[in-house]
Order: sequence, then structure tokens, then C-alpha cells
Amino acid sequence: MDNLFSLHADRDTADFWHDVCLVSTAVLDVIQRDPGPACTQFLPDVWKKLTLLKANPAALVQRMLACTARLTAMELTGEDSKAPSDQLVAWLLETRRCCDHERQQRGLAKLDYPDDCLAARSNEMLMEGLTAAWLALYFLGLPFVHPWERVRRLSDDSGGFPSGACVTKFIGDLYRRSRLEMAEHGMSAAEREQAQVLVLSYAPSLLLPDLLERDERNLSPQSAHVLGRCYAMFQLRLYASSGYPFTYFVSEQALLRHWQHAHGGYPPDLDKVLGRMAQWLATSLPAPARHQSVLLFKPALPLGMPTCVLSSQVGIYVLDTTQHPLPFAGNHIRKSLLLSYREKLTDLKNNHASSGHLGERSCVELLGLDEPHFRDVVRGHLSDPYHRRL
Repeated sequence: MDNLFSLHADRDTADFWHDVCLVSTAVLDVIQRDPGPACTQFLPDVWKKLTLLKANPAALVQRMLACTARLTAMELTGEDSKAPSDQLVAWLLETRRCCDHERQQRGLAKLDYPDDCLAARSNEMLMEGLTAAWLALYFLGLPFVHPWERVRRLSDDSGGFPSGACVTKFIGDLYRRSRLEMAEHGMSAAEREQAQVLVLSYAPSLLLPDLLERDERNLSPQSAHVLGRCYAMFQLRLYASSGYPFTYFVSEQALLRHWQHAHGGYPPDLDKVLGRMAQWLATSLPAPARHQSVLLFKPALPLGMPTCVLSSQVGIYVLDTTQHPLPFAGNHIRKSLLLSYREKLTDLKNNHASSGHLGERSCVELLGLDEPHFRDVVRGHLSDPYHRRL
């Protein structure tokens, strides 16, 4: 890889996002079809899907490498004797033009930002572009660390990660790091339980597969976000299939808000929605181990916490940007806050089996249930009688 940065991109930015879109389509198809392939099994399926889409995977690899080199060199050294910042702004404006054109054909997110705003958000676009290149190369069988290293350095300068592919890539890395640490350190069952991964999700793609493709209207194209979500889902499945403990918390309020993604209208056909949820959860985690949980909790609980993923040593939070877009909505959780968040979620987990009727419990277990039992448990737990009658 020493000669990577001598490569030159011979295609424009639209081709880059087109390639990312092709890879995201192939990866999403494999993720939804296979409950949890091993790394060695994953790559051939992606390449096969790309071939069916009339794409040449080997050529995609070369183009992604070239584009990564172009983005990195543009930011670090500049081109044609221009300053790096001038080149970056030029790339940024070209990206907006290309993505506006691509949006009409491929459903990519529209970039409704004035030129001066785009220039001010140049780091955000660069970070998303480099992350998209890393993700595409990873799923094409070539994990290449340099683009992500640059993103990590930029996140320190910018005060966080953009709320797109960068955040989900970081979350996937957190799952991967936790899995490797538990394997390498030879932890006892009790130590693993203490260090388990805790997830608080307000967009539970572990229950609703359609959320992998949701469009949050961010600055960078949706296809990059799809790749990031697929990477996080893939790493969570690898972690779970290794038998390591985790708890995945889902707010009832978030579940109700996202039912439209599974049904496409309101009111939803609740039996159909719950049936799909049960099937997808069983597909995602077909053989749950002890100390693995997916808990649905009441919306009124005063957690006061954003979406977050927590290991024993590292954590990330993600602020909701659907109503008020923020350029850098994801960030590391400092140690003191990490301990506080873990304590709150651990207390919630420990109370989930409290006595009382199903509808009175603070939260209920969803993992390991057959479809009829899953529907009964979710219906019985809903706070609003209207939703229980749907």
C-alpha cells in the first residue's frame, strides 16, 4: 500500500458516490438475507451481488482506492499549486453538484445548503467521504486504515463526529473492540457480565430492518449512511454470535415512532409489524446466549440519556438531529459520564423482572420469544390502550 497515494482519481465525485451506492445495495442485501455470516463467508456474497448489479468488484476497489487517495491528498497537500483549503472547498462544491444530480436517479439525500455553509462544514463532508471510502473498501475485502485514521484526527479538531457514516463506523468499531478484548483477556463469565456492552437505541434497527435504509436528510448521501449502519449491525452480530453478554434497550416511544418504516402508513397493521419484528430479531440473533437481552422499556422512565453505545472503557453518544440538524452530533463519552450512563442502564436492566402485571413492568425481555409470544408481550407492555387494540 506504499504507492497508494501516488494513484490519481480519473473519475469525478459522482462516480465515487455511485460506487458507494452500489456497495451499500449489495451489503444490505446480504445483511438482510443472511443472519450473521462469518467474515470469510461475507465477501463472496457481496461480490456476487455486485456482479448481478453489473458492477465489476475489482474495478470498484481500484476506484475507491483512487478516490480515497484523492480526498486525502487534497486535504493534506493540495493540488495544482492551490492551498489545501481551496481544493477542499472545490471538492465540496463538486460533491453538492454531483449529489444533487445523483439524487434524482438514486434517491440520495439532497444538499440544501448555501455555498458559505458548505465551506464552513468542509471537515464534515471530508470526514463522511473518507469514512464512506473506508466502508466500501472494507466490504470489498480491503480494510484500509489510513482514511479512518484521518477521520479520527479531524474529529478531535472538530469536536465530534458527523451524524452519518462516521458515527455508525465508530459504533461498529466499539462492538469489534469489545469482542476482541473479551477473547484476548480470557475473562471469566462474571467479568464478562460486568464489562458487557450496553446499547440505548432510539432507532432500533435490530427490530426494524427498514431503519437500515432510513434517510435522515444529512449533508452526505444516504448510501454512505447505509454502509455505516450495515457495518455496525454486522459487528454487533459477530459480537453476539461469540456468546458475549450485551443488553440492547429500546424505548417504547421510539418503537411507536418508527413503526411507519415497517408499514408505510398510520395506523399500522400491528400484527404484521410485530410479526416482522419478531422474524427480523430471530434472524439477527438466531441463537441468543445467556446474558444477552433486548429490553423494551416505558417511555416515561427519566433516563435523560441520548442514543449511546457503551463498553466498559469506551462509549459514544449520538444526539437526535431529525428536528435540529447538528454538524457534529456524535462524540466520545468521558469516563465519569460513561460510568453514570452504565449505572443507569444496569439499574434498569436489574429491575426488568420486577413483579406485577406485564403492563406495569418498567421493561420486558423480547429476545428468544417465538412470534405469537413476542406479539403478546409487546402488546401487553404498551402504555396506550389505543395501540394495544390496533
